[in-house]
Amino acid sequence: MSLLPITHHGFKQITQINPALDLIGGQIKIREIREIILNP
Repeated sequence: MSLLPITHHGFKQITQINPALDLIGGQIKIREIREIILNP
């Protein structure tokens, strides 16, 4: 993965779903997580 390990790791803990949805939902969750990190 070319994403931040923390972002990917956090996403895995937030959503434990199918791998296919993980790829699609991951892009969305990564944005949400980044918003939380930048604007807590």
